[in-house]
Amino acid sequence: MNLTDILSVLGGAVLGAAVAYINMRISKANMNASNMAAVMGVNMLRLLLDAAALAVCFFVCRAYDLPMTATLIAAAVGLSGGGMLFFSQYFGA
Repeated sequence: MNLTDILSVLGGAVLGAAVAYINMRISKANMNASNMAAVMGVNMLRLLLDAAALAVCFFVCRAYDLPMTATLIAAAVGLSGGGMLFFSQYFGA
């Protein structure tokens, strides 16, 4: 592995953590929504953001010939780990 491979993996993890933080802020802003349609809309938006982050990693790896598997795994770990960290920190779970 060379430096560009390591940087692409770190970039994927940082992107995943950033999207997890955005997801937490969206959920926190709509936490007291009593309308079921609003709750479902927020969950759909969060799902689309997760899918968009993975799609960005996929297309960047294809465009620049970077290690796709490692970058996608790092982005998924960033999304999952960041989600657990941010939600437990801000929602006290």
